[in-house]
Amino acid sequence: MLSEKIIGVWELQIWETVVDDKVVGFPLGENAFGFIAYHPIGFMSVNISAPNRVRIPTEDPFAGDPKLLALDAKGYLSYCGPFSIVSENEVIHHLNLCSFENWVGTDQHRHAQLDLNKDTLTLSTAPTLTQGRKGSNRLTWKRVASMPVG
Repeated sequence: MLSEKIIGVWELQIWETVVDDKVVGFPLGENAFGFIAYHPIGFMSVNISAPNRVRIPTEDPFAGDPKLLALDAKGYLSYCGPFSIVSENEVIHHLNLCSFENWVGTDQHRHAQLDLNKDTLTLSTAPTLTQGRKGSNRLTWKRVASMPVG
């Protein structure tokens, strides 16, 4: 069952926007990186970052030039909440928190394709507006076997 197979931590391989089966863009750049985690209790969390985000010249994460803070935030997407499995090919993320406030309280449906041979999970959205383009977002993740500490 999909709910047992997706449990764990996955590292982003690529996030692409697709229109008519053609890749038309990369919302956070071709080298975006991030992680998605599915916990056995039914909770998930995702964090994705653009490479080389703007550094703010302060140690206070709530201070600084508002324009720089906006640029920094524009390069980052995160959300978390419970998840539910609809079928072997669909998972729903029920958002409790999100860096994009409009998604808080929404259900984000994802088509799921698990490749056990490659140990990858591909999650796709229905066509949606992303950076001014209407297309599906397709994110491919690779299971993380272990994480180095330090």
